[in-house]
Amino acid sequence: MLTQVLHWDLVRDPWFFDFGRDALPDPTAIALYQFWGRAEYSEVADGLRLPHQRREQMTDCWMTLLRGRRVGSYDTWQHIARASRDVAASNPVAAAIIALYALAWWEGQLGTRLYQERWPHLPYGLHPSWHLFPLVAAQNLLESNAIWASRRLARTVVGAVENSSGWNGDRNPDVTADCRATLRSVDRRYTECVDNLAWELRESCRTEQPNFRPEVAALFWSLGDVPHANLLRDTLLVPSREVINRLVQRSMQVIHLDPGVQWIWLGLRDRPPFRLREHRELFVSINMVWSDMRSLDLQRGEIEGEHLVDLHSTSEVTPSRAYASAIVEFHASGVTPTTLAQLSDAHLANAGQFGLHAPESLLRLRSLLTLLVDPAELGSGTRSRSELWEILAGFAADIVEARERDRRDAYDRRLDIPFYYVERSYPGSLARALDLTERYRAAGQWYWRYVLAHPAESTKAEARHLLARERQLVEELRSNHFLRLLPFLPQGYGRLVASDFGAGGEGDASHVERDLQRLAEAARDTAQYLAAELDDVAQRLAAIDQCYAAARLPRHATVDDFAALLKPK
Repeated sequence: MLTQVLHWDLVRDPWFFDFGRDALPDPTAIALYQFWGRAEYSEVADGLRLPHQRREQMTDCWMTLLRGRRVGSYDTWQHIARASRDVAASNPVAAAIIALYALAWWEGQLGTRLYQERWPHLPYGLHPSWHLFPLVAAQNLLESNAIWASRRLARTVVGAVENSSGWNGDRNPDVTADCRATLRSVDRRYTECVDNLAWELRESCRTEQPNFRPEVAALFWSLGDVPHANLLRDTLLVPSREVINRLVQRSMQVIHLDPGVQWIWLGLRDRPPFRLREHRELFVSINMVWSDMRSLDLQRGEIEGEHLVDLHSTSEVTPSRAYASAIVEFHASGVTPTTLAQLSDAHLANAGQFGLHAPESLLRLRSLLTLLVDPAELGSGTRSRSELWEILAGFAADIVEARERDRRDAYDRRLDIPFYYVERSYPGSLARALDLTERYRAAGQWYWRYVLAHPAESTKAEARHLLARERQLVEELRSNHFLRLLPFLPQGYGRLVASDFGAGGEGDASHVERDLQRLAEAARDTAQYLAAELDDVAQRLAAIDQCYAAARLPRHATVDDFAALLKPK
């Protein structure tokens, strides 16, 4: 829990980010000296050499406590957590720092028992301290304006409590009332930050100069919203406030994985018509160098991304920066020859890395090249531009099919881009467009569409062992699918599975997060084996009993399959 907060969220919050460059402000340092100087906390202060003055000292101490170091009693740390709320009234940053020490100690002491629900002499359910240590930390962080860290902690507490067996027994809303209230406060603060930026961004889309119309259009196009990009490029209209709000929210969700989007946002720095830096809560995420943090990203289940392509790039200009320049110029006055050359070089030099780490970004880059470059110059032989769009639409379906129902972001619309340009003005092209669209729609449904058909009584005896094997493989596929979802499910599920597999170690909760990720990665490899085995069994069954084989849905649907399902029986 705290490991994710430290490595992923707290670094995005302004005061902690500034603290990495400078020493603590005097008021905060004084408040910490006064707090840890109290006689009742002397054992903890002496044992941990508190207070610390540098961010590195604090994070090292927090990680040591997370590993289960024993210093001070439960009663002492409980008193520290509660006393930090009093400090929050005068110095919220100091209160947040104190609460994080208490949270680190608490999580380290519980270790792999963090989600345990059976405790001696206590009612069935999570340990009661769940309503103190992480909740106080979330409240103090919110008051210090650390919205990213407080948001994760509040969501973790609510998710853990409401997914526990103890809570689901009577589902008493009073138990989670404080947690829910804190989460609502955090979400309101985050929404305010997004709304404020969205308001200024929309005002910057007006036609008066200077404006950010090309940059906003580039953001829409990069996130897969081609119609709104075209609206800004080809008309004088301004998108609605709701649409711009969704654009900002989506950007904040993906900016750590999509440097192409990040470079477009960075182009708004220090330019009129408004100062992006004044939106501090969001600007730190926009301005952060994410590429050197990829190893820390594993806890979220995200092990791929265009940042890895930039890290391995051999071109003069990184692919993401070349892309951002080209897409902005395309929606402005036109792409210059220099920018187009940089984009083409970045594509040629890094296509392999794109395919390995970020196929969605590769499709987006190729879509942009198809818009900008004559087909003959793309090495496509005699193919027309409309044929290239059909190839790219097929490539989008290939990407989804290759995932084999891996859990992906349902709001990722980058793969939609080529479908907006596929020719459909005459019957032949319309039929191909419909086939591509249906293949794309059904591409990610292989797991859900793999249903065991009931065999006919006439099924030959030699097929019985194949049917038993098929049933066994499908059961394994279902279990495997659950393991692949672990990084995205509430943490309570993951901890239960991790304990069954012997993951983690007593007193060290951070091991479990890494082991869960390894389980999910191993499950992805196993899924490929299971898919191949199921295909083999299906082919052998088809050879034995064609009636049974005909009852099976094909692996990838077509428009004709869809139309057949709609026919009256």
